[in-house]
Amino acid sequence: MSPALYSATSNGIHVNGVHTNGVHTNGTHPLKKRIDGFGTRAVHVGSEPNEETGAVIPSISLSTTYKQQAIGVHKGFEYSRSGNPNRNALEDTLAALEGGGAYALAFASGSSTTATVLQSLGPNAHVVSVNDVYGGTFRYIRRVAAENQGLEATFLDLENASDEDIIASFRENTKVRMAISGPVLRS
Repeated sequence: MSPALYSATSNGIHVNGVHTNGVHTNGTHPLKKRIDGFGTRAVHVGSEPNEETGAVIPSISLSTTYKQQAIGVHKGFEYSRSGNPNRNALEDTLAALEGGGAYALAFASGSSTTATVLQSLGPNAHVVSVNDVYGGTFRYIRRVAAENQGLEATFLDLENASDEDIIASFRENTKVRMAISGPVLRS
């Protein structure tokens, strides 16, 4: 993470002959209070200067394949589908903004997100979902997750379900409540 901004101004600090605009490169300053609010994190996370160019905004990497020094020996990336600088920057920024932990995951599609979440529930879990969930999600639950991990699901028509129906749909092994409606986006 980039050094946070500080609440006081400075004549500047030089590290190895480079002016740092008053910010210590280790993110600390003995005389200044750290400000690390949402806006500061949104602007500064992932904005470390590029060692080669000095750019403070990450470049967009369009590469899909990265050179390997030998089979399985690489400098951090092999193929963009398994990781790339763009996704790393996005994930780092989201993790910093959410404040929920050190990591965030970005997915290429909602379907891949859904599959990952449902697979993480383990065997024989139960989910409660709206009955008008996206068709791909419905099929994934019924045809893939049900067969491969024993996932059980209760689909509710929330427009007509009573409070008692909703409460009764939850079981001891219920792990997720999915209220994402699509494509009609009913709530």
